[in-house]
Amino acid sequence: MKTNRFVGFAFLLLAASTVVLCIFAYFSAVSQAMFSSSKTDIKILRRRNGEIIEELCSKKSMEYWQEIVDRQKDVIVTVKDPYGNTIAGTSDKRWSLLDVKVTTSFQYHGARYSVKSSVYFGRTYLTDSAFIARICVVLIAVIMILVVLVATIIYVSMLRPYRRLYRSIEQFESDDVEFKKIKSSAYTSRVYNKMCDLRERVAKEKKNQHRIIASISHDIKTPLTSIMGYAEQLKKPNLPEERKERYLNIIYDKSIEIRNLIDGFDEYLGYVSHTQLYTEPYSTEEMMRFVSENYTDETQANGIRLTLINNAPGKYALLEKQKILRVLGNLFNNSIKHFDKSEKLIEIELTGSDSRIYFRFSDNGCGVEADKLKLIFEPLYTSDEGRKVAGLGLAICGEIVESLGGKIWAEPSELGGLSICGYFPEYKTVH
Repeated sequence: MKTNRFVGFAFLLLAASTVVLCIFAYFSAVSQAMFSSSKTDIKILRRRNGEIIEELCSKKSMEYWQEIVDRQKDVIVTVKDPYGNTIAGTSDKRWSLLDVKVTTSFQYHGARYSVKSSVYFGRTYLTDSAFIARICVVLIAVIMILVVLVATIIYVSMLRPYRRLYRSIEQFESDDVEFKKIKSSAYTSRVYNKMCDLRERVAKEKKNQHRIIASISHDIKTPLTSIMGYAEQLKKPNLPEERKERYLNIIYDKSIEIRNLIDGFDEYLGYVSHTQLYTEPYSTEEMMRFVSENYTDETQANGIRLTLINNAPGKYALLEKQKILRVLGNLFNNSIKHFDKSEKLIEIELTGSDSRIYFRFSDNGCGVEADKLKLIFEPLYTSDEGRKVAGLGLAICGEIVESLGGKIWAEPSELGGLSICGYFPEYKTVH
């Protein structure tokens, strides 16, 4: 997750910055110690140069100068002539940036010579308690500054988006507030976008529920109005028996319509609740046998030419037989109601690909307009404006297929009508 990587990077930056600033603070303290200590060393070396020069000038010959230089144990001494040539010098030729040098010139027999003495920066300065205290103070100050800096970065990058997310959740139920998705791969932005998707789904479901309630109300109101009207007629005195019997039959038929609507809706709710499945592996050959055994006679009786095509022989899927028969029944009933040609065709095809078993149920009926293909699986939707009780068959098919791990959709049929397509996950049998 990008936010976690960012926080990790921030702490890595904090650690690296701390190390760099600690090194800088250390060398700053070293430089300060060198600067303070070099003042003392310069005074000492100047005094030492004076003593060496006094001793060199006391000798009548320069052949004794090396002996004088060799006796200088605590400093590095080099004596040079007017031309820069070394006449005498200590044997220690080490070179270091951490040393203090003092050069003093003098006259000897009318010529100008020079003495350079130097001393290394002592380690004792680095272990001095005052020096260590200064280092600790600098490090603590650096770490505190970096902690404040990183805390500010984390707040800006994490906490502020979470506060925005919290405010959005508080306004979640408000229909007046528009939620716009954020174009960012940060974790908080992804959570926010997920909430926007959830809100859209909730709003869609809410709209769908209102539509279902309105549809049920419409479907019940029509027969209920008839029942109330004929019941009112039955209250009239001296009503002929023949008319009474006709009115009672009408009331009974209208009551059956209402019961069928309620039963269908109860069935739909049962599939939506995703009750426990009792699946078994069925081969594509067995699936085709389901169709042949249960619908060959019905299709022949309705003058329908049924074609079965199995392009996935030997493949299996985990199915529940009764639910699959329910899907087939709904698809056949839906096609039979919408045939508008003298020649009636239904074709069922199975294919296998990508560890899936695809199915296609096609007819040459009146079909569905392209802009309504996605609507036909919604509960109580129907393209027949004059329906009595309709709109749950394909919705139930969709719920059953999805409960079995598959997917279903609709598209225009090559036969000229509608194709209901989908797939089930392939079940790998163990031989």
